[in-house]
This record gives sequence, C-alpha cells and structure tokens, in this order.
Amino acid sequence: MAALALLLLSLVQAEASLDAQAYADVLSQPTEEKEAFVEGVVTKTLHGFVLSDSSLQDFAEHAPPTYDLLVGQLKIQPWICGGDTGRLCSAPATAPLNAQGWQGVYSDPASRLIFARRVAMERLDKEVVNATELEAWARTAPQDFETALGELKDAPFLCSWPCPDQEVPGMEGGMTESQRRQVFVGELAFACLCLLVALLVLIAGAMVYADRRGASKHAEGVASKKKDLEEIIERRLREERNVEHQAALRAMAQKMVPMQSQVASASAQPMGYGYMPAQGYYSAQGSAMPMPPAQQGARAVYTPSYSPGNSGHGGLGQSAPLMASRPAEYQAPDVFSVSCSAAPFSFLFFWVAAPLKMGSLFFQGH
Repeated sequence: MAALALLLLSLVQAEASLDAQAYADVLSQPTEEKEAFVEGVVTKTLHGFVLSDSSLQDFAEHAPPTYDLLVGQLKIQPWICGGDTGRLCSAPATAPLNAQGWQGVYSDPASRLIFARRVAMERLDKEVVNATELEAWARTAPQDFETALGELKDAPFLCSWPCPDQEVPGMEGGMTESQRRQVFVGELAFACLCLLVALLVLIAGAMVYADRRGASKHAEGVASKKKDLEEIIERRLREERNVEHQAALRAMAQKMVPMQSQVASASAQPMGYGYMPAQGYYSAQGSAMPMPPAQQGARAVYTPSYSPGNSGHGGLGQSAPLMASRPAEYQAPDVFSVSCSAAPFSFLFFWVAAPLKMGSLFFQGH
C-alpha cells in the first residue's frame, strides 16, 4: 500500500510540474532539462507526437520566455502531429518517427518511401545518395519498425553527413553530382581564363601593331626629310657651282678686254710685208727691202713709197730699185701675197669668245 501511494504521489507531482511555475524554473536549467519539459508538454498536455528529435532539440535551445507562448508555438510546429495540433499522424510527412507512425504508413509503398526518407534525415542524420535504391528498399521494407530502422542504419544508399563522394548510377562517367558540379565549375573557369588570355593577346597585338605603324611612319618621315635635305644640299651645291662659273666667266671676260683692244689697234695699223713678182718684197709703207749682194745683178724694180719722194716735193716718189729675185732668207712661193690686217684677228676672236659665251649661257640654264 505504501508503494502504491508513493507511485501515485510521483504521478501527481509529474503532472503538477508541467505548469508555468515549473517552466520558469526549467528555463535556467541546461538544454536537456528544457528538451524533456517540452516533450512532456507535447505528449501530456497536447496529446501529440514528436516527429523529429533534432527539431525538438533546436526548439528547446530557443524556447520562448513564458509557458503560454510555449504551448501556442508547439501547436503550430510542423514536427508535431496528433492531439490538439490538428495534424493527422497517419500522413507520411507528419507521422511520428516511431513504430506507431511506421504502422500508419506501411500499407502504401509511396508513403513508406517518404517515411523512410524522413527517418534517415531526421532520426539517423543521414543523407540519401541513391534515390533509386531507397525506392527499391521501400517496396520490400520489413513491417517491423525496429528491423526497418536497423536496415536503414546499414544501408549503402545512405551516408552520414557530410557524405563522401559516391558514384551515382546514370551519371556520365560514373561521377557524383558534386564531382559533376566541380567539373562544370572547372570548365567554366578554364573557358573564362582562355577568354581572358585571348583578350590580352588581342590587346598586346594591337599595341605592337600601333608601335610598328608608328615606327614605320617615323621611318618614312625621316626618309622624306633626308631626301628633302639632300635635294636642298644638291640645289645649293649647284647654285654655288653656277656662282663660281659666273665668277670665272667674268674674270675671263675682264682678261679678254685688253686683248680685244690690242686686236682693234692692230687692225687699225697695217703691218707686215708683201711680195709681187714685178716688184719683189716690200714693206707695208711701200718701201723696197734691201736685197742681198748676190742678187744685185738682177733687174731692179721700183716700188711706190708713201714717204716724200726724191723730186723734192710731196707726193708719190720712187724708191731705190730692188732686185726682182727674192732674197735667200725668204722662202715664200713666187705667187703669194700676205696681208696682215685686222681680219685674221677678228676671225680668231670670234672662234674663241663665241664658244665661251655659249658655255656660260648653258651653265646658267642648269
């Protein structure tokens, strides 16, 4: 009797502990104490079921400050079903993750698949890496919940988070989804790098082309300036040569002036000698030239003289007779007459001065 009384007293104290005062005391306790108090409120006050232990733990860590807020928030939590929550626990998405929830969804293979996925993620903290194998397991899953839970713990299509990369059937090259994403990111990065390199090469080519074009234009400009400078130098040299030539011509002309005056004076005064068969040799004044003694016996001829004559009055007179034969020192032919006048010198001046003048005009034109 005493033992039964103690049991009833503990039950009453347990019921009495789920109130506002007890909740105020629990708020200062560790997370485990708050988690047990929240689960007791769900099962005893709301008459519901907890569908996810991890969700219960997160809620307990951030529990509201008052008991009324606690009850109000628990009624709308998606990880609670049944009782006063208004959500049926027979639905695979809301059924409790226990034997009762498993029996409620076992009749439908699709519901078993959803329930098994929830068990793997929320109760076992595992990730599904092969949905095809999970679906095949759900079609032949055992009815006993503990047996099904044991098979799910050791199933190859589940892995603990974070999962190592595993091959996914149907993927190209047997790669996992994560590997495929990594390959895609690598290919994208490589394409961007190639595009950047091509852009840099294009910019460098444009810069080199611009430099070469500028260098070519500079070389053309230098060549043009050099050519212009050469033409200027050649023109100046030609002008200097023309100036020197003109100076030489002027100097030559100045030297020719005395010669021309001498030629003119010579042409005004007859000079030289002449020879006639009847008279023999005579001077320009018409006086007879002396003959050698060897020719004194020859016939004598008289030559006119322009000096005062022997008769004692002015005018023509007769000079001393000359021998008809020519002296030995003169070897001129018998019939010959030389007249030394201005004509030969004028002729010589024409053939010397005229070419010089024509040459001067030719150089001035060039």
